[in-house]
Amino acid sequence: MIDHYKVFLNVSSHSKNKFICKYLIPFLRKNVKSDYWIERHVEILPVIDIYVIRKRSYKNEFPYLKSFKILLNDFKESLTLSDRMPNNVYINRKNDIRKMNRLKRIHRLPQNFSIMAECISFVKRKGEYTYAEEPMIYNDTFRLSERLYEDTYLYLYNHPQQEMLFIFGLFYFSAKNLDKTGIGLGYRSYQSHVLGFLSYKKENMDGYKNYFEEYYKVNHAILLSFYKLIKNMNSALTDDIELLALIRRWKNVLDKTYEKLFYVQRDITLSLVHAIRREIAQAKFRGYSQFHKVVFDKRHKSMFSTKEFCAYRMLVNFTYLILPNLGLSSRKRVQGGYILVKIMQETEDK
Repeated sequence: MIDHYKVFLNVSSHSKNKFICKYLIPFLRKNVKSDYWIERHVEILPVIDIYVIRKRSYKNEFPYLKSFKILLNDFKESLTLSDRMPNNVYINRKNDIRKMNRLKRIHRLPQNFSIMAECISFVKRKGEYTYAEEPMIYNDTFRLSERLYEDTYLYLYNHPQQEMLFIFGLFYFSAKNLDKTGIGLGYRSYQSHVLGFLSYKKENMDGYKNYFEEYYKVNHAILLSFYKLIKNMNSALTDDIELLALIRRWKNVLDKTYEKLFYVQRDITLSLVHAIRREIAQAKFRGYSQFHKVVFDKRHKSMFSTKEFCAYRMLVNFTYLILPNLGLSSRKRVQGGYILVKIMQETEDK
């Protein structure tokens, strides 16, 4: 069984990161002896999820609940009145957030700076999973890589200027898992997502694109040098550079996760309904850009049904889950994909 503690904390991103790095992680490392891991999601308000594997020796239900409440209160007292102010977007757009996150209608908002606890048998995950084993692999990987997650969170909290290099490195090594199969280039999945994002008919889309292009131009030399370092990860790097050591550890996690995801893939025949749905979805994708038109051409559709690609698709989804858990925004996710695409097109896919 798992004790699930939900911390409702609607403050600035910097303040949430401060709570996790300065309060929560030190407490967990010092006091929690059983396996645990941290995630983040939105449940109308932002939520920090703490999952603790329940030990049979527990005498009290939710043994850490009181301590977490004290911890949260101490953090609240450390904030100025202005820092305690909530981000009103979660209040003003609660119905949009509810629909986007597939939540049931909620008549009363959770209280900010509050904690709830529940005992669960497993962590349920919403998403497009083909097999029951896939979310179980996600859960197991998060649990086993918690120390790496914490080390990464603490590093990025103290070195925010390294965030884009980290995301680029993470995406690069996830993409390599498809490259090595020989059936396709992994970076093109990220290219599809970037172009899909930029194709949205919303205001400021040109602003995003211009920002991504300018960042890449200004930081081109640094990004290219970093690419050359991680490309030779196995032979050229040592653990005395902290960011590179972290990325190497994440590479190992991604490689093992891909192997597990590949192992559970099975040869299946789609039902007529599912086949029609897939064709409709791919027809929609072809309308996003010329790139999508080529990639999702009917001549290539057999690739999307291979075990290799299906496992890779789930690996990319897992990689995307890592970022919000580290406090990295959706905009940074797209920007990281943009950097990966530009570097790959400049170096490996000319």
